[in-house]
Amino acid sequence: MNFLSQLAEWHGEGEDATGTFLGYLGICTALCMFASPMPTMRRVLEKQDIEGFDETPYAVSLVSALLWVSYGLATPGRSAPMLTNLGGLILECTYCAIFLGYSHGDAHSRVRKTILQATGAAIAVITVGFVILPKVGAQDFLGRGQSATTDFLGLAGGVLNTAMYASPLLIMGQVIRTRSTEYMPLPLTLMLMVNVFAWSAYSYYVGDLFIGVPNYLGVGLAVAQVSLFVAYRPGGPLSSSHGYSPIGKVGDAVV
Repeated sequence: MNFLSQLAEWHGEGEDATGTFLGYLGICTALCMFASPMPTMRRVLEKQDIEGFDETPYAVSLVSALLWVSYGLATPGRSAPMLTNLGGLILECTYCAIFLGYSHGDAHSRVRKTILQATGAAIAVITVGFVILPKVGAQDFLGRGQSATTDFLGLAGGVLNTAMYASPLLIMGQVIRTRSTEYMPLPLTLMLMVNVFAWSAYSYYVGDLFIGVPNYLGVGLAVAQVSLFVAYRPGGPLSSSHGYSPIGKVGDAVV
C-alpha cells in the first residue's frame, strides 16, 4: 500500500488519496499563514500595548475560521478545511485575546466592539445555516446536490474570503506609489502564493467551488504580488534605488 492510499485509509471516507494529500498540503500552508502574525503579537506582549496596530484583520479572520469550521461540519468529505480553520480559530482567538488584554482607554473600547460585532455576525450566519434553514425546510437552492446549510455557509465563507484576498491590493498600491517593497515581505508573499495554489488544486480536484473561487482569485493576486516584488525589489528595474523617486510617503505599516 503506497503513502497516498495509507493516508486516505487513515483519513476515512469522503475523499480519495489524492484529495486527501492535497487537503493536508493546504492545511500545512494555511497554518503557516495563520501563524504569520506571531511577530506582531510578540511585540504587543513586549510593549504591553497594541500601539497603532489594527484589530480588524484578526477579527475578520476569526469570523472566516468560524464559518469554514461550520462549513466543514455541514459538508461530508471536507475535514481538511475544517481542521485547518479549527487550528486557525484557536490562533485567531488568541490574537484577539491579546489585543483585548493589551489595549487601553478608547482603543480597548474599539477593540472590544470590533470583536463583539464580528463574533455576533458569525454566530448569526451559523444560526441561519444550522437552525433556520433546516427549520423552514430549505432545499439545495444552488442545485449542486448539497444541503441548504452547505450552500449558505459555503457562499458566506466564499464571499468573505474573496474580500480578504482583495486586501493585498492596498499593499500593492503602496509598492507602486513608493517603488519599494519594504512593506511587502517576500517570505509572506511566497507563502500566500503556495497557500492559494494548494487550496486551488484541492478545490479543483474535489469539485468545491466555494473553496475554489476565492483561491482562484488569490492565485492571480499572489502572482501579481510576486511580479511586483521582482520589478520593485532593491536594484530592480522599477525600484527607487534604480533611479526612480517615490511618488508618495508611506505611513506606519499595520498588520
